[in-house]
Amino acid sequence: AVPLLLLLSIVGQVQRIDRTVGEFTWQPSPGQSAYSLDLGTADVAFTNWDTAPAPADRITAEIGAGQLNLTVPRNWDLLLNTDFGAARVVVDGKEMPSVSQNGTDRVLIPATTPTADGTLRMDVSVRLGEVHVTTGAPAIGAPTTKEEAA
Repeated sequence: AVPLLLLLSIVGQVQRIDRTVGEFTWQPSPGQSAYSLDLGTADVAFTNWDTAPAPADRITAEIGAGQLNLTVPRNWDLLLNTDFGAARVVVDGKEMPSVSQNGTDRVLIPATTPTADGTLRMDVSVRLGEVHVTTGAPAIGAPTTKEEAA
């Protein structure tokens, strides 16, 4: 009984050591992407995308305590499905309220172009911290107007 108890305590210690702490850059690709961070800062870079988001594209980001930074292409809408403890969403320097819909808190951040070429859906969980969204990054995917195509 004692060796089993000792083994269980060692396994428990290993699990506690396996934590992600620090500064990271996450580069999701179209499709399904999931990321997790216990403590720190994560920047999301859409450098692996070459098309506008499709309905099946979804990113999941979980942060225990810290900050998530998103720089969104100007031709994308961003829909955040949020699960926040003591966290908030700040878009271009302004705090954004969430809207509860069917038991889920949501924040919709519209494209900065006249029309969006797609909507990126993100499931975001932050226990303590902030989600910073900067809009107006270079367009990814099809141009939204004839002027941008020229």
